Amino acid sequence: TQYDEVLDIFKNTAIKTIKNRNPELGLSNSIVEGVKASAQFTDGYLVILGDMPLITNDHINFLINEFALNQNYIIVPTFQGKQKNPVLFPSFFKKDLINLKGDKGGKEILSNNKELIRYVEFITGAVFKDIDVEADYKEVRDDE
Repeated sequence: TQYDEVLDIFKNTAIKTIKNRNPELGLSNSIVEGVKASAQFTDGYLVILGDMPLITNDHINFLINEFALNQNYIIVPTFQGKQKNPVLFPSFFKKDLINLKGDKGGKEILSNNKELIRYVEFITGAVFKDIDVEADYKEVRDDE
């Protein structure tokens, strides 16, 4: 994250947070910094956006379980046939993830490796709701 307030929220938790000192380089820079700061040996990288508050541990664990069964595949959630986030990349994509540039995230990796994608259909699209503006936040609050 580029925000000190977010770093403070996770300060006393088991979640390792990284300060993105160059957010002007785009979304990809957050991924690059996260991958660089990750453990040297890992099975994969889960790229999850910070503005998707309806994603739960159950959703993440579902993706991790799919990955455990398909470790040579990129795990991509879908809803009604459309690709969503978060995406779980096998560790052999580390170099590709570190070389990302701009605001595209991992889309280019997905485009270049279609044969290595394992799509996982979700039964609800609500979990993929992202909050970009105050109206989005109010909509999610009203739905509760």
